Amino acid sequence: MTTFFTELKRGTAASHTALEATYPFNTMMKPDIFDRQAYTQNLLILASFHNCVSKNIQKTKNKASLSEFIEAESVMRAVNQDLNALGRQPEYPDFPLIAQPDSPESALAGAYVWMGSSMGARILYRWLNHAGYEELPTAYYQQMITLGQHWPAFVEHGLDYVQRHNVDVDKCTEIANQLFDGLQVCANTLTHQQQHPA
Repeated sequence: MTTFFTELKRGTAASHTALEATYPFNTMMKPDIFDRQAYTQNLLILASFHNCVSKNIQKTKNKASLSEFIEAESVMRAVNQDLNALGRQPEYPDFPLIAQPDSPESALAGAYVWMGSSMGARILYRWLNHAGYEELPTAYYQQMITLGQHWPAFVEHGLDYVQRHNVDVDKCTEIANQLFDGLQVCANTLTHQQQHPA
């Protein structure tokens, strides 16, 4: 059972790498291409993802144990606060539909990608505050730093969740990859709108 998250990480590595190479995520920690617009779009895409996953987990039976880790209400409040500070209404792109959104695999995959995204929050927050971007709002990253501190407990709980709900690692990996793909779709949608405004 201890290999579940190892398999999940290995099975989503390519999707994770592809997402990091996609605008605007590929601008983070690169001052020659990073700007306020890239940061704003980064938050819009992440808000769309968090909104989708939180709704899916709410549809799932026995959701409480995962909900307490992702702290959806606090995360959504923080990202919307930042978007408002950047002059954007929290109207994010529609996130692509995920297969079996009310399944245990979908709930755990969503929580995994959500919690995984918190792991780099401290590095990004530190960079923003030491690279001349102190004026950018960072409530979201501060909130994600807090979540990241609970990663070991999340993994331990996740393994118990896998056993209790007989979670299939292949299905979970497939859905996690769909989430990474969905983030890319949202990124491409915003980039297209930027290049071809209505």
